[in-house]
Amino acid sequence: MDYKKENGAYYTPDYLAEYIVNEIFTNYAFDNQNIKILEPSCGDGVFIKSLLNTELIPQEIPLMIDVVEKNKEEIEKVRLHKLNRSTYDKVNLFTTDFLDFNSSGRKYDLIIGNPPFINKRVLSEKQILNSETTFLEHRLDPKNFKNIWMSFVLKSISMLKDNGILCFVLPSEFLQVNYSSELRSFLLKSFVEIKIYVFKELVFEKIEQDVIILFLSEKGKTNSVDYFQINDLDNVRKKLKLKPNTIFYNDQEKWSNYSLSNSDINFINNMKTKFEKVNKYCTATAGIVTAANNYFIVNKNRAVEYGLLDDSYPVIKKSSYLPKGIKFTNEQFNLLEEKGLPTQLLFFDKMDINEYQDGIRKYLNEGIEQEIHLRYKCKKRTQWYKIPFLEASEGIFFKRSNLIPKIIVNSAEVLNTDSGYRIIMKNGYMIQNLVFSFYNSFTLLMSELNGRYYGGGVLELTPNEFKNLPIPYCEVTEKEFNHLDNLFKNGYTTEEILEYTDEIILKRNFNLTNEEIKFLKEIRRKLNQRRIHKINRSL
Repeated sequence: MDYKKENGAYYTPDYLAEYIVNEIFTNYAFDNQNIKILEPSCGDGVFIKSLLNTELIPQEIPLMIDVVEKNKEEIEKVRLHKLNRSTYDKVNLFTTDFLDFNSSGRKYDLIIGNPPFINKRVLSEKQILNSETTFLEHRLDPKNFKNIWMSFVLKSISMLKDNGILCFVLPSEFLQVNYSSELRSFLLKSFVEIKIYVFKELVFEKIEQDVIILFLSEKGKTNSVDYFQINDLDNVRKKLKLKPNTIFYNDQEKWSNYSLSNSDINFINNMKTKFEKVNKYCTATAGIVTAANNYFIVNKNRAVEYGLLDDSYPVIKKSSYLPKGIKFTNEQFNLLEEKGLPTQLLFFDKMDINEYQDGIRKYLNEGIEQEIHLRYKCKKRTQWYKIPFLEASEGIFFKRSNLIPKIIVNSAEVLNTDSGYRIIMKNGYMIQNLVFSFYNSFTLLMSELNGRYYGGGVLELTPNEFKNLPIPYCEVTEKEFNHLDNLFKNGYTTEEILEYTDEIILKRNFNLTNEEIKFLKEIRRKLNQRRIHKINRSL
């Protein structure tokens, strides 16, 4: 079953919709005279079907449901669902975009659904304007609007009764990304109760979109969130009861620490005061944006074939090309060339294609045939083929990782794409010391907390998230650095590597006790396993 909708949302599985409806009508009381419900983006109507079929709502209690869906074919499915329950029910169907929907002042007891996940850059101008207007109406900065689910949440809140309940399936990025921090703060100031259900397994089949369930109830104010961890999707089908983990928050904190106890969090916050941040020691900026890596980065044979070598520079296209180790050398780069991997970044700086020799003109014309020149970032350039050039940096931090983040010394002085951040050390500090110091239990722990992760277990840190990581920077000998490099090269486990580095960094240089280091290791392992163990299991 393919849950992805053409408009950027994902179909909610039946079992999950049934579980959500069960949680609502088991844990919350409603006016038995009439229950007003809104579904702002019904899709195939799975929530409506669950509402009309649940045995938790007596047949004699009428439901008044407003159903909004801009897809005419989908809204027709709801007409079938509404025949399954009491004749007292009233289901109103609205074929429109929810951002254009006018409830005529009606407030709802329950707003439920799975709003679409659509990035701002592919929305229509009208949708962007409506969304930014919604942000302003709630006194939030429209610059933080990045995805349409955010405006669905805000608009729905304005249509909710004071004692009403909102329940949405949302992307897990809501807990993690910086641009939703203002929204998270707004919710703390707007609701007495916030509950979030998180999953150890992936909910949607065949995609790596991790999701949560957000419950908001009773308008007011709180400083905490109750988290419910669902470790097994079979428990959803069985509708097993879960115990919450309550976390207390300040306004600007991320909500990605839900698997930790408050004592864990207090320990981490105290530990952060002991160390400076990465940006004290270096600058970190995005790598080169080509807009078409497969076109602008070629292997050496192709560069020779078209006569491109004089217009090319050595580059690391992505971190998966790197050998094991924390120091990238000329010898290692030469091995990548010998394997035929794309290692040559093409940099064309002439204003007219006709100024180039035949081979280069042919290659550029092939790019036009492939419509490379029509890509968004290429169109914004003075010449579509003239990519912005940046010098090689001392070190590279790769923004996406699997087991642990990867940061290297760039001894080969190669360029890097925007898959990594260019590290330039500030006066008085050395790249070898920064790279060595990064690999300790606390900085890796904070990488898990500060970054965001995808359903497939990939961790990503933005430049600001990387620069704001606390790091116990210390000076190490060449022998110590080379030993760590060899541990990576020889395939030692993360735990074995941290046994070596924590002893030098945390214990010898920062006087942490064995007990403190052990506690950090346990927390890091807990957070790392939470991310790595996300699996996509068909049910």
